[in-house]
Amino acid sequence: MGWSPGFGVSTACKKEIVSTRIATLTQGLPSLSHADLLHGASESLLSVSNFLVALGVFLRIRGFGRPAAAG
Repeated sequence: MGWSPGFGVSTACKKEIVSTRIATLTQGLPSLSHADLLHGASESLLSVSNFLVALGVFLRIRGFGRPAAAG
């Protein structure tokens, strides 16, 4: 499946796999790109997932510049 930093397969990737199986096996289409509704939903979910990953990276990097609280 590719390299993963210990997080496993993302939910968006799992949804795209499910959508591909629906398009090819259930609907008999050659690929997911032929099923407009399923393809659009998969791409939208992937975009949201990518945004959340980028936001998490941004917040993590921003947090490195601050001194740790003494406790």
